[in-house]
Amino acid sequence: MQLDENGLVKGKRSGDVLETAFKMFSHAAIDSISMTDIADEARIGVATIYRYFGTKQNLVIRACAYAMRMRTEKVLQRFKEENVAERRGIEQIEYLLMGFVQDYEEQLDLLRFTTNVDQYFLDDSNKEALIPCREAMKPIFDLYYHAFDLAIEQGDVIPEYCDREYQTCSIMAIMGAAQKYAANGIFCGADVARQKNWLTWQAKMTLHFLGGGGCPLKPTSGIPRCGAEGCVIRGSSSEHRRAWLRASELRRAPGGHSEQRTFGASVRDCWDNPSGRV
Repeated sequence: MQLDENGLVKGKRSGDVLETAFKMFSHAAIDSISMTDIADEARIGVATIYRYFGTKQNLVIRACAYAMRMRTEKVLQRFKEENVAERRGIEQIEYLLMGFVQDYEEQLDLLRFTTNVDQYFLDDSNKEALIPCREAMKPIFDLYYHAFDLAIEQGDVIPEYCDREYQTCSIMAIMGAAQKYAANGIFCGADVARQKNWLTWQAKMTLHFLGGGGCPLKPTSGIPRCGAEGCVIRGSSSEHRRAWLRASELRRAPGGHSEQRTFGASVRDCWDNPSGRV
């Protein structure tokens, strides 16, 4: 069996099997689909599939790596064609986060497929088997991490989010929400358009927090806002960051802000009174 540089089986017939498996695994639980089912749909002998892939688990892994590689190539191509690398770091982060909203519109099968793969390996002790799938997504995460480094350097993301775990969490949360909506269809009585809005707002809230906006408060009468929906702090991203950091210091200091106050209220006070104790 010959493999390409991505660990995928070479040849048109094996590619047809991977595409067929991907489609079938996107629409039903993987445990409910047999190798014979895939062979019949792909119009190929089941013995040939076993010769190519060895086991059903290996076929699932290879189909997942195939699907992730296809998505990664599309993202990298769009990233290059739209000159996203020339934008500010925070705008690159937004672009990548909104990619999952776009997936929800255009690639529901991919989101459902990844959810079914998660379920298939849920009780499997061999988690290392999914390494090829994660490796196929690595170029996207590398773009995301680089965008974070740039945004922190440019002052658009607060330094506290320099940790890769924070950064990974922010993108995985939106990816997980997109998978959830795609897998469950109409969720909580909401239609597809409404779920898309939820994902969009989740991305915007993530960006708001990264910039040091604290908890997005409801609009407050008489207090200017920065333009982010619900934010009661106005000014540039660097001004947001200074107010955020000072509020953090005050809340940690003895006799500082009461823990009963929302953090957003503390940030707002630091904005209104930038030099004195509040």
